[in-house]
Amino acid sequence: MRASTRAPGVEQKRDPEEHKPGLFLARIPPYNQLTQREREAVAATMTWEFFAPGSAIIKMGDTFSHVYLIKKGQVRISIAEEAREDTLATLSDGEWFGEISLLSEDTATATVTAVQETLCLRQGHRQFVKTIEEHPAVHRFFTALAIARIRSANYRHLHVDAPRIGAHPVAERAPLRINTLGRFEILKKGEPLTFGRKAQKKPLALLAALIALGGRQVSEERLTEFIWPDLDGGTDHEVFRTTLRRLRRLLGEKDAIENRAGKVSLSPSHLWIDTWAFEQACDEAERLGKAGISSELIDCLRGAFRLYRGAFLAFEDEFWVLSSRERLRNKFIRVVLRLGSCLEREDKWTEAAECYEKGLAIDDTAEELYQRLMAVHRKQGRNTEAAIVHECWRKLLDPTPG
Repeated sequence: MRASTRAPGVEQKRDPEEHKPGLFLARIPPYNQLTQREREAVAATMTWEFFAPGSAIIKMGDTFSHVYLIKKGQVRISIAEEAREDTLATLSDGEWFGEISLLSEDTATATVTAVQETLCLRQGHRQFVKTIEEHPAVHRFFTALAIARIRSANYRHLHVDAPRIGAHPVAERAPLRINTLGRFEILKKGEPLTFGRKAQKKPLALLAALIALGGRQVSEERLTEFIWPDLDGGTDHEVFRTTLRRLRRLLGEKDAIENRAGKVSLSPSHLWIDTWAFEQACDEAERLGKAGISSELIDCLRGAFRLYRGAFLAFEDEFWVLSSRERLRNKFIRVVLRLGSCLEREDKWTEAAECYEKGLAIDDTAEELYQRLMAVHRKQGRNTEAAIVHECWRKLLDPTPG
């Protein structure tokens, strides 16, 4: 059952962001790129909607109607094929859904179901179209988000497995390892590649875009549009081919990047990428959690935690990286919360506190981690430490002095 704000029995006290949606949008890409006045105008076209666990928010085949932004809760994206339902993704706080059918003006390509009590900010089709027409940055963001999700769905459909963390035999033998979380580095046989004084900006940008778009079956046309938006159409193909050759020479592994019929892919047999390993670990943790295997789950979550060392491709500020960056950040926060929760259930309060503290050291804007860290300190009777964390959290919510 749907309700416009909160379900019966849910505490009715609303936080400032629910009272003024523009405050919520101010910290969510792409609307954090707009002015306050522009955000408020967009927020005025949106409404809150609450979904109880098990509610079907969107059904596969539905006519396009709304785009949704999750404030609190979790939803599952799934498709049904031949009497079998496959989960494509699980989304939570700060993530969008419903944009693909609105952009394509086609029926919904997947079913979206609330996993837990979920509060969303939604915008209707006409208002959404008007918003993306008036704000190019918003249009670029949702286009990139839709492309990334379509690529991800195709990646799963083709049964192309990302390298497994630690145990994947190909990953261990891969001559090239690329780190993109918290730093950008390319290691060849354990040694970092150095590029000398000559700039390698375009080849590295091409590599970054390939990784951001999933690394499988990415069209040459799309990559060219992202890397050289102002390029003359008559020369774009040759410029792309030249840059691809430069990138292959830079990596020293010509087979690491495949280009067939205008589709470009990174080869898992030649490359290990931390984002692939991180997402594989997250998927494995999801499987272990459903199976109730707690000891292996904690080890898997710790492995995912170690892989995430900061924002995805932090040096890039192009629109095509933003959706992947936010998606990976949200996955990391879920990993920290789940790991901390497992440790709390085992009464490992000191380890749980360290987990949340390390999570905040990597991302000091995650409100949920402040909340859990305060709760753990109070459980241990460490009220002074809890008060210090609360003050840090207060400054995050209201950075103005006084």
